[in-house]
Amino acid sequence: ESGRAYERAAARAAAADARTLLLSSAGLSFFWGHDYENAGRLLNSALELAESSNDKAGQSVVLYLNSTYSGIIDADFDTYEQRWQTALRLEDESGSEIAAGIGCFARSEFYEWTGQYTKAVEVADRGIEIGKRLRLSHLIIWPMWFGGKALCGLGQYGRALDQLHEAA
Repeated sequence: ESGRAYERAAARAAAADARTLLLSSAGLSFFWGHDYENAGRLLNSALELAESSNDKAGQSVVLYLNSTYSGIIDADFDTYEQRWQTALRLEDESGSEIAAGIGCFARSEFYEWTGQYTKAVEVADRGIEIGKRLRLSHLIIWPMWFGGKALCGLGQYGRALDQLHEAA
């Protein structure tokens, strides 16, 4: 239902950058609801809109989310890393904190999954700070989760459990 609500909101949004973020959110909702066909359709629409309007922040967000999609659905970590590297460049050019927060989630996830635990914790901590500053719970919880798992990999079990409990 959240995916459909975001999609309806995107259809009513006047500004292209707002439509891009709403379509991205719709795609993400469908993704977590395991409706991969709609997730892919909406993320592709969001990327087309962001590219056509030269919205670097929107392009960054969509590429980060598409990178996660590549890692989870396709188990394609080369594409995952290539997409978030491009997204990181666009994020830096845009200066968008939303893009930075989504990026911290995507990169902490990638680093944790590939055993780069110290990097995962560093990026997750930055993402948590951004999420708290923006008051966006998903930008706090996701990096907390992957940062907490990475802390387990580093043997920092007490801190890991505290962080994972807080995320839950």
